Order: sequence, then C-alpha cells, then structure tokens
Amino acid sequence: MNSDSSKPLRVAIVVPAKRFLCLGSLLWFQRYGPLQVASVVGDVGYFVQVFNEELGIRVSAEELACSYDVVGFSAKSSAIPRAEELAKHIKTEAKERGRQVVTVLGGEHASMCEGSRLSEYFDYVLPGESEDAFVFLLKALDLERGADRKVLHVLPRRRFCTCQSFNNIPDLSLVHGYEETVKGFVFRYLPPLWALKNKMLPMLTFQGTRGCPYGCSFCPTPRYLQGNEYRRRSRESALSYLQEHIARSGIRRVIFEDPTAAIAFDEECHRFFESLAKSSIRMKATALVRVDLCQDERLLKVMRAAGVANLSVGIESLNDQTRRDFKKKTSYDTIVRSIDIFHEHGFSVTGLFVVGYDTDDLDSFDRIEKFINETGIEKWKVSPLTQVLELPDQFMPAHRFFLWDEFACFDRDVIDYGNGEFVLFYPKYIKPSTLQKSIMTFNKSSTSVTSLIKLFISQKKLSPVLQRIGNNLAQRIIQNEVVRSNYIEMVQEVEKPFYVKQNGMEELQEDLLKKRYEGKAEVCERISSEVSKMPA
Repeated sequence: MNSDSSKPLRVAIVVPAKRFLCLGSLLWFQRYGPLQVASVVGDVGYFVQVFNEELGIRVSAEELACSYDVVGFSAKSSAIPRAEELAKHIKTEAKERGRQVVTVLGGEHASMCEGSRLSEYFDYVLPGESEDAFVFLLKALDLERGADRKVLHVLPRRRFCTCQSFNNIPDLSLVHGYEETVKGFVFRYLPPLWALKNKMLPMLTFQGTRGCPYGCSFCPTPRYLQGNEYRRRSRESALSYLQEHIARSGIRRVIFEDPTAAIAFDEECHRFFESLAKSSIRMKATALVRVDLCQDERLLKVMRAAGVANLSVGIESLNDQTRRDFKKKTSYDTIVRSIDIFHEHGFSVTGLFVVGYDTDDLDSFDRIEKFINETGIEKWKVSPLTQVLELPDQFMPAHRFFLWDEFACFDRDVIDYGNGEFVLFYPKYIKPSTLQKSIMTFNKSSTSVTSLIKLFISQKKLSPVLQRIGNNLAQRIIQNEVVRSNYIEMVQEVEKPFYVKQNGMEELQEDLLKKRYEGKAEVCERISSEVSKMPA
C-alpha cells in the first residue's frame, strides 16, 4: 500500500470468473452490486476501477499488485476459488515489490457464508450491502497508512450491512474495457453477429428497490443479502439511471435485479412505472415477480406500457405441500390463472421452478412439462435446491448438503459447482446423480415440435416459439457443460454409502449423513478452540 498519505488510495473492484457456465454466463452484463460499490467509492474521491471477468476480460494479478493499494472482490460462491487464486497471487507479487495490498471480500458469498470457507488471503470481509462499509474501511486505511501493522482478518458479523439511500447513478465508465466494447462497430451496428460470435446476449442491469418483504423459507435474500425492509431509490434517480445507461451502452434489453420488482397494489410501484411509461425511455425489460401480481391488473397495464416485456415468475413448485413448506401462500389454480392474465396483458413468461425437495419425486418433471404446455409459458428454469454448505439453521438441515471437501478425493473443489446448476445435496427419495440427470434430460428435451406447434396456434404469434427455441438452446449449452464437468461420475461415487433401495425406491440413510456432519463439526470446533488459545 502506498505510504504517502498525500496521494489517494487506488482501489480495484474485481468480479472473478466462475469455473463452469450457468445460464447467467450466457448474458453479457455488468452486475449492479460491484458497480454500485465502485461508484460510491469514486464519488468520495478515490481512484477506482472495476475489472469484470464475467465480461470475458481476464484480470492480471501482477497489474493489480503493482497499481492498486486496495483490491475488493465481489464474488458468488462458485467464483470464490478464482478470487482466492487472485488474492494469493496479488499478495505474493506485492510482497516481492515491497508493497502491501489490502484485499477485501464482499458479495454474495461473503454475505451468506458466516465465516465459513474463507481464505487467509482476504484481509477483510464485508457482508451485506457493503458500499458504505467499504468507504468507511478505506477511510480507516487512509488513517493507518505508514503504520507498521499486522494484517487483520475480519470475519463477517451476524448482522449484515444495509443501506437506506442508494440514489446515485452507477458509473459504467469505471468498468475496464466496457466502453471499448459497446462502442465497437459490430457490437453497436451488428448486435446479432456480436452475440453469435461471443455466445453472450448483451443486457443492462437495473436495481430500483432492495429487500424483500416476503418470508419464503427457502430464499436467502431477506436473511443474508438485503433484509426484509423494502427500500426504493427515488423515481428521479431511477429514470436517470436507465436513461444514462441505455444512452451510454446502446443496449435496450434490461434486467431488473430487484428481488421483488413490483408489488401488487403498492402505490409507489404504480407511480414509478407510470413515470417510466411517460418518459422517453424505450427498453425491453425483464422483471422478477410473484404470482400474486396478477391481482393488480392496473399495475400490469402500466408496467407493459413502461417497457417491461418479460416476467420471471417464482412458481417454485406445483406440489401443494412443497409450496406450503416454502411459505409461498398461493394455490395451483392461482398460478394457472396468473399465467393466463400475464399473457393477456402481453407479457412473455419465464417460469422458475425448484426441484429435489422431500415432497418431490421424478414425476415432478412430468407435471412441470404438462404445466408448461398447458399454460404456454415461453421460457423456464428448473433448478435444484441450494444453500450454503455446512452452515446450520438454514431451510434444509446442514447435514443434508455436501461438505466443503466432498470432492477432495477427486482433487476437485465442490464450491466450483455451486453456481445453481448442480445438485449439491442429498434428496430423500432420489439420489443426487439421478436428480441431476433428470434435470439435464428435462432441460434438453422438453421442447418438442408438437409443443411448438401448439404454442404457435394458441398464441397466434411466432415470437413465443422463437423464445422457447432460444431457451432450449441455452439449456443445452449449460447441460453440455454439466457433462464436461465430470460431476455425474464423482457424485455417483460419493452418494453410494448413503442410499438403500426399499420397495423399488432409493431411500436416504439420513442418520449416516448426520453422524458424518456432527463428527466434522466437532473437529472444526476443537481446532478453532485450540487456535484461539494460541498466543497472538
């Protein structure tokens, strides 16, 4: 770190790459979170730049070690190995040059892991909405410059940070290589050719609200990421945000990153979308919504007029008991009716489903396929249940999920597979490998010629057919990645001791998993106790 306190700290924010593709990897976009942190840091006077490997730009640890004083990482769990690799190399390179670089971990993994699966190469860990906390840390480091201090490893607190105000406009010019790409001739004037060549669809991200007022039991957003308090940016800043980003990038496809983009019968939601509809902003947006939004048809009309074209609907399950356990508080009939209403108002629909829960069986896939064909939803995503490994007090018991060293005997890191596409837990009546194969088969084969013809006849438009074909092609790319990862072969080995066949069904021997988990927890607790007694 530069010891000259007259010069401002130079800060880099790195978004490390995941090892394996997920559906989000097929989109070319700068996520809101790291850009927001960088923008706030820049607004208070620090030199800052964002390096986003998800945009296809590989980061140089040597450059970061030579040119920056503080390097922050915004990482999802599946990107942690890359973040650790970079942090280690930055520390090594900086030491060889007689420099000290402070490394900070933020993002989804830092917010959810509660101190587990962290590397010694991160000096600080900031959970939750960390833009204000990061600025506070930078100011503290400014005061310490020149002091001979030991590196302090700060674990996440149980209480994560939230921000009440976020009315600034995130600055895309801070993203290394972004403007060069969007100003390129092919990107700007021949976007389909650019997308085909790079195998990514350009999108913008937008966040107008934070927090989720609902209490779905399986969802980590309220508990670990943004809390239950529903907070908004001002309408003026929201419109300026969208207008500036569309003008700067030329991209008109927008993803709302809000956990709940619209709430039925909420007057402020109405006012925001009405303002957006009356503005000069022209976009084609996707928003994450709940089924019960169908009750507010006045809001649906103004959302459609504002440019929202696709609704990603959290259906989760078609099983009544599963939805009750998930605390979704909606009926099957309401789900079906909501899809009809969304279509009547001109939206395309992406159905989001979760599989593998204890009330599920392999027939769940047949019910989802029948539902897709009957309702005519254009796109869908079928995902296994996910939660942080080895962490207690989550939706599912911790012993039912894989251990951090589950694939150690194969010299693989299980966290590489935590991108939402892989099964990382032990279902009650289905082996993990069987569930994974079923997801793969469903995602690759659930678009038939017959279903496409029926979809065209029912909706009398070609667009839904093209969307469904595109969805199927994307799913095939991801499932081929699962095959290449050797995941199936590894899981078939590790699952063997924990299942027995009874009455023609695979049944989980949960007691064995519980003993295994408790044994490891005791060892970790003993090591932690011994370390705490060691002299500093």
